[in-house]
Amino acid sequence: MTVSCSKCGAIFRDGLEGEQFATCIGQAGWCIIVNDGKPIHPEGKYAPMLEPLVYSNDRYSKLLEETIANIKKLGELKGGEYAGDVDRLANFRRNAEECGVTMETIWRVYCGKHWDAISQYVRDRQTGKHRKRLEPLSGRCDDIIVYMVLFKAMLEEADADGLKQPGDVIWNR
Repeated sequence: MTVSCSKCGAIFRDGLEGEQFATCIGQAGWCIIVNDGKPIHPEGKYAPMLEPLVYSNDRYSKLLEETIANIKKLGELKGGEYAGDVDRLANFRRNAEECGVTMETIWRVYCGKHWDAISQYVRDRQTGKHRKRLEPLSGRCDDIIVYMVLFKAMLEEADADGLKQPGDVIWNR
């Protein structure tokens, strides 16, 4: 559970039961968590000052680097598995032809299943429901990023080959 400070808005993580709130003591950022009307501290004194939850720039940069490396690997492995070695959009073209729809429609279905899983997670978080998941959500995020790059390839192809509809602005060059 997270608790946000009523004065400065800092967010804290706790594992406590009961009615809780956080408030600043003196200057903003010097916060305590209060549980059932009493400051939390093992000796019954004022609660210790807590570190607010912060996602640092360094942590974000590391995540970005790891994500880029992972999506490159996914793009290579899944690309070869699904599309072969010549045309990265081959499976979208092939399935579009078999189903009588556009390859963008096929893309939407493939990408949509990952978005559905993430959307369900968001709804579950909102309602407090815990559910086992077949695939990690971080993997779903990486899959969506790969699908977005594939969609950009479709847009680039449509723009370069004159396949866009009149009035479409699909590429920013």
